[in-house]
Formats: sequence, C-alpha cells, structure tokens
Amino acid sequence: MINDLRLQKIIKILSESSKVVTGDQLCTTVGVSSRTIRSDIKELNNIFKNHGAVILSEKGKGYILEITDMEKFKDIYSDEKKKDNYINLTAEGRAEYIIMRLLLNEIKNIDAITQIDLADELFISLSTLKNDIKLAKTNLQPKGRGSNVTLDIEKHANKGIKVTGKEDSLRCCITEKLNFSNKIFLEKFEEILKDSLGLKNLSELEEIIKDNIVKFKLRLSDIALKDLRSYVAVMLVRNKSGNNLIYTEAMTNDLKKESKMDIAKSICSDLMKKLNVEINETEVCYVTKHIIASSSIGTDIDEENSKLTETILIAVKENFNVDLTSDKVLREFLGAHLKAAINRAKYGVKMENSMLGIIKNNYPFAFEIGVLSNNIIKREYGLDLSEDDIGFLSLHFAASIERIKQEEIGTVKKVIIVCTTGIGTSLLLKVKLEQHFKGRLTIVDTISWYEFNEVLLQSVDFIITTIPLKAESEKVIYVKNLLDKDEIKKIEENLKNNNYKENGLVSKLKKELFFKDVEAPTREELLEKLTEELIDKKYITKAVKKEIFSREKLASTEIGNLVAIPHTSHKDLKESFISVAILKKGITWHKEKVQVVLIICIAKEDQHEWKSNLEQLYKSIIELDVVLEIIKSSDFEDFKKIIYKF
Repeated sequence: MINDLRLQKIIKILSESSKVVTGDQLCTTVGVSSRTIRSDIKELNNIFKNHGAVILSEKGKGYILEITDMEKFKDIYSDEKKKDNYINLTAEGRAEYIIMRLLLNEIKNIDAITQIDLADELFISLSTLKNDIKLAKTNLQPKGRGSNVTLDIEKHANKGIKVTGKEDSLRCCITEKLNFSNKIFLEKFEEILKDSLGLKNLSELEEIIKDNIVKFKLRLSDIALKDLRSYVAVMLVRNKSGNNLIYTEAMTNDLKKESKMDIAKSICSDLMKKLNVEINETEVCYVTKHIIASSSIGTDIDEENSKLTETILIAVKENFNVDLTSDKVLREFLGAHLKAAINRAKYGVKMENSMLGIIKNNYPFAFEIGVLSNNIIKREYGLDLSEDDIGFLSLHFAASIERIKQEEIGTVKKVIIVCTTGIGTSLLLKVKLEQHFKGRLTIVDTISWYEFNEVLLQSVDFIITTIPLKAESEKVIYVKNLLDKDEIKKIEENLKNNNYKENGLVSKLKKELFFKDVEAPTREELLEKLTEELIDKKYITKAVKKEIFSREKLASTEIGNLVAIPHTSHKDLKESFISVAILKKGITWHKEKVQVVLIICIAKEDQHEWKSNLEQLYKSIIELDVVLEIIKSSDFEDFKKIIYKF
C-alpha cells in the first residue's frame, strides 16, 4: 500500500492523464520542487517493479504512466505486507496517521499515547512529530461552511496526547474517517466492533438497518444508507464504552416530534435484542437525527417544502432569466432534498460530497443556482447549508437544465456516416455515436466516400465523415480521431443548433484590469488588494466589494487546477468586465492552491448571458496545461491569445 499522500497525488495525476504530464505540471500541482518530483518518480518506479506499471520519462516532455498489468497495479492499494508501513510518509500523511491513531484510542477507551511512542511508530524524531501534531490539529478543524466538528489534540494528565472535544463532534469525525479514509482504519474499527459487540462487520449492521427502513417504507439513497450505518456503528461502540451524548431538553423535544423517531426506536430495539446492549433515549434521538437528515428517494415533501421550492424557482427566473418552474421532476425531487438538507443544517449533520469539485467545474451555472437557493434558505429559516449540500442541490438544477436542452434539441436527428477505412472502423464509430448521443440521433446508413452525393446530403440532418468531402455545408462534420472529446463537443454543438462564437464575457477583458506577478499571503488580502484597485478605477463600488467577499463566504470560488473565479452580479455594476490577476506565487485559497484569479462582474443588462458566458469561461481554463500557459503569459495580449485559442 502507498500511504504517502504526495505519491498518491502523483499517481492520481498520471493515471487520469492520457498524455504526457510535464514536470512543471507536477511541481505546480503537487507543490514541490522538480528535484523532489524526480526523486518521487524514482521511488514510485521501485514500488511499481512488481506491480504491473512503470512511469516513463520522455526527455524534454515529461512523464507518462504505463500500466502493463491492471490487476497487479490494483493490488498495490491493498498489499497486506505493506499496510502497516508508515516509513517515509509526507508531513500530511503523518498528520493523517496521528488523527486516525488518536481516534482509534478514543474508540478503544485508551487514555492517551506518549509522543515518544508515537514518534517511534512513525520512525521520526520528536521535533518532527511536534510539527506533525500542529498540522494534525489544523486538519481537525471544520472543513467548509456548515460544519460544527470542533476537535483538538491536547496533553492528558501526564499520560500523553489525545483527541478532545464534544462527543457529537468526535462521533462525526470517526464516521467521516470510516467513510473516506483508508482500509486500515475501517479494518481496525471492525475489529473493535467484533470484540465489543460480536458483530462480524458493518454489513451485518447494515442488514438490521435495511430491514427497518423497508418495514417503514423509507427509501434512502446508497450514500445515505452508508452514512446512517456508520453513525449507528459509532453510536454502538461509544455507547458500549459508556460515552453517551447529552442533548438539551429543547433538542430532545424537537426530535421526539419527528415521525421518523418510530424508525429509530425500531432499529434500536432490534439492536438491543440482537447485541444484548442498552440504548438510552438520547441515543435513540441521535439515530432519529441522522434518519431525518438522510437523503430519501421519492416524494417525502410537504406544503412547506413545496412553498420553498416555488420561492427558489421564481428567484432563479428573476435572477438568471432561466425558467425551471414547469419541470415537475425537479419540483418533486428538489423538494425532498431540500427537506433533508435543511434538517442537516438544523441538527449539524455533515454529509460529505465527494463530487463537489467535479460539480463546481462542470456545472458552474447550476452551482450558482445552488448558492442562490442557500441564500433563500438562510433568509427563510436562518440556516446555512454546507458547501457539500449546495453541491448536491446543484445536481438537481443541472439535471433540469439538461432536460430543457433535450427538449430544445427536439426530434431525433438523422445521420449518415462516411468512412473509408473499413467496416471495423465504421462500426466502432457508429457504436460510439450511439453511445454518446443515445436517443438524440439515429444512424441511417454507413457509406463509402464514393457513394456520397448531394441527394444524400439533403435527405439527412448531418453527415459525419472520416474523410474531407467536396461539399460546403454546415451539415458535414469531419472527424479524424474516432470521436475524441473535442469532436464530441463539436457534434454536441451542432445538435444544439448553437454555433459558439466569441464568448461575450471573455470579450469584456480589460487591459487596465490585468495584473501580473501579484503578491499576497492570503485569499482575503489578495481580494482586498484587487477590489480596492477596482474601486480606484471606478469599476465597482464599496457595495460590490462587500458582495464579492460575501459570495466567497457562501461557497469557495476555487475551481481546481490553480484557478479561482470570484464573481458577482450586483445592481451597482454599470458594465460587465473581467479582472485577471496572475500571482507570483500560489496561495491556499480554501482547500487548494490558486495562482490565477479571475474576478467576474456582471451588469444587470447581461444577466441573461450569465449561464453561457460562465460555462464557456470555465471550459476555456479547466485544463491544467492551459492554466500553466496563462501563468507564464508575459502581458495582457499574450493572455488574451491563450484564452481565445481555447
């Protein structure tokens, strides 16, 4: 098993790239020197010798991962011989180990562990350990908005160090590690579960929970069921060792009013019978809290949720000029999700969204609708959703927008394929087209180039050809790479009858608002510097500046690959513009490093173009190699060339 987080990150970058990754890309993304990267590549190749892979180095170009045996390559993540080997971890890896080690101590009711013992386990010095503990303390702090998990690492009665904090926070952290950490933590936890309660594994516990939710006709998503199982497992272990929760009378009374408490009572009753344990009323309330905060499948909505959904959809129409009000599917499923999300915010339950980065990058407009929805929830209920939950809400809006696109596309398009390289190639092209555009186009025929004529061209909507044809028509789409992502995009644009021309928002780039080699230690100081510059140049007011900072607090505007896009659409804006700042050195924005910042300000008159402009801009700079070109750009004209090229 590769436990080093830096090595894991290098493998992830290389395995997700189909082309050569330059040393500069690795250095910038991982955050280390080229010398360290070369050393890491050498170490990885030593590990890969017997695991079906090798990292090839192409002189002057970079690195590419070649997997020769996928099964052996997969084994590297579950190699039992190496699973307890924590030698040569990075500081981040050691910090994670310290957190897991201390959490396992809490689960086992072990008072503390001395720093000497912990340093010995990690094969490091005491001075190094002290720095790692500081990092572990930082990593224990709440991640993102809406999180109330506050824990610390402190010395305990001259016995060593331990995790301290409220019982609810501790349970939440343990659950998070169960769901998202490595296999070692899960295995150790299941050993404790077996020793203290006689349960074989978490799956046995899941069956008890599943039987009860079926009995009460509750339908949960897979993620919700997994989360509920983990919360109940942690509750059982902590309850068994006498570490119980204490809720206020008001909280207990609120939970007792919930109809889903009957499900919690039934689950706890079955657990008490099977495991011969006692579960008090507070713990039943704890299970209730997590059931009502779970995302259910179906129409678990009431009049209040319907009213909130209506308010949100009207606001979307007014703010973004997008009408989703007639989408019955959206109304049904958004209402159910809003109810669960509000309960999570009300009771401080965190639901991790592993797709958050993907959602923000691929559906930026839908994410903005999610942020708007959160503003309305905050106004109506005084509750603030986590960024994870805003991401989940965004998926409902993204799906609705896609449904509208499908309706706009209309009837199924008729297509003829012209292919010269044989039946195998034409069949592969046909399969790929049908796979990507299922239900949106039908392949009428596959012909050779000599069979093509103007009569055929007039009889179909499109001709997709692997060879240039003597026909000047928008109906002819030339592909040469058997449908790579750019060609799929090209066909997609034709299907939408949408010829993308110059991006309206990108055309509003201002030379006087282009800043190169900017220096600032933090996100806040950078935004302060840039917004003050915009005020001085009369582009924004103090109110707009405040709005930019407020939007950043709602949900981080980092989109990955060293880019952040703070934005606003304030009424004070007289014209739309983009201000660009390229930092001399990357800074930690929220969770990731950022070196390119684009401040987008949209005037009221341009709001109807907000969706297409934002999405086009995201697509222009989503690739890391494009971002690295931007960072190297010498001036405004150089930057513009890079943006327009993509």
